[in-house]
Amino acid sequence: MTSATFPPEVGGDGSTVSDDSNPTTGLGNGGHRTRFVPALGQVVAVAQWVVAKAQEVASLALNILNAPATSATSSSSLTLAGSGTLNFTLDQMDKAFMAGMTVGFARTSNPDEQMIVLLTAFTPATGVGQGTIVSSTTTGGPYSGWNVFRTASGGIPATRSITFNFGASLIAAGTLAADIVITLGKATAAEIAAGLDDLKAITSKGLTDSMAPQVLTDQATIQWDMSQRQSAMVTLGGNRTLNKPTNYKRGVTYDIEVWQDATGGRTLAFHACYEFGAQGVPIVSSGANKMTLITMRCIDDDATNPRFRCAANMDAP
Repeated sequence: MTSATFPPEVGGDGSTVSDDSNPTTGLGNGGHRTRFVPALGQVVAVAQWVVAKAQEVASLALNILNAPATSATSSSSLTLAGSGTLNFTLDQMDKAFMAGMTVGFARTSNPDEQMIVLLTAFTPATGVGQGTIVSSTTTGGPYSGWNVFRTASGGIPATRSITFNFGASLIAAGTLAADIVITLGKATAAEIAAGLDDLKAITSKGLTDSMAPQVLTDQATIQWDMSQRQSAMVTLGGNRTLNKPTNYKRGVTYDIEVWQDATGGRTLAFHACYEFGAQGVPIVSSGANKMTLITMRCIDDDATNPRFRCAANMDAP
């Protein structure tokens, strides 16, 4: 025989039903006509009692978490920070905070500005406490006017910022317990032309600037550091020689604008590393303010004897 009793302490009326033919409790021998529906009613009553008690437990847990004993205010002058030690005094005494609790400090005038603090010491009789700051939503202060409350989390703030800056190199360090600044290096025009840095970003302006010709110093023997730009220009103030360049790279195409000054008639000789093929060494345009464009490709970057295959395009003499 199987039976079920519905005790009053769980919402029942104390009745019992069984699956036999007992004249008092049984569902057999026609007993179901009078006992089955009431038994279902008792099942519902017990279920309702269970639901009600579950709601009471949930409400009690919420009340405990937010009870007056674990919420307070403080007029202490405190600075919002993402780390460090916090010393405070509550406006109320005999609060049920204790070392090891995680507590929130939110500004009364701006609750979004808050800190999460792990208590290391607290004296209920005086309201004096100390804690380690776990995180904060912002920094600033000092401010005096705080709501203090128990929190169940050591809480990373809801928002954190990541800032990208252009600087010397690519740097990213830290955790989301504080704001992170990522510094991304920006290559200069000279660095783009040199092509040696593998860590810095190339911007559209930097790329355009790197295409502008560097102005070479006009002197008897003209020097050209090709790492500064892949294009150059010089204005001849007398008869000159274009010396062997420095810091060249195999496979790179370079060009130089050779301008006559307002007098004109200046000549330009070339170091033996510049090869002009069948057309021979050009005679640059001689007219005043005329320009000769010489384009060259480095076909041998030997440190002592480089070779450049060149071609010249000239203004009308």
